[in-house]
Amino acid sequence: MLAALDTIQGFPLARRVLPDLILLDLHMPGGGLIMLDHLKKTSFGSHIPVIIITASTDSAVWEQCMAEGAEAVHAKPLTPSML
Repeated sequence: MLAALDTIQGFPLARRVLPDLILLDLHMPGGGLIMLDHLKKTSFGSHIPVIIITASTDSAVWEQCMAEGAEAVHAKPLTPSML
């Protein structure tokens, strides 16, 4: 498992590693939806499944994440067994 602290680290890391799955905090520094948008617009990232992790319980936020290309949205806290 690898981790990035923000979108500035996350995007190049995803490009270099080509992970099987990305867990993405919606409110990560730089913006989780911005990161998702950048990934989905690239040839290398468009096929990587992204699960958004958020503290929000607002269904409109969850729907927006799904509309922008997330495979799933999960509320915090997330445990390994949930995956």
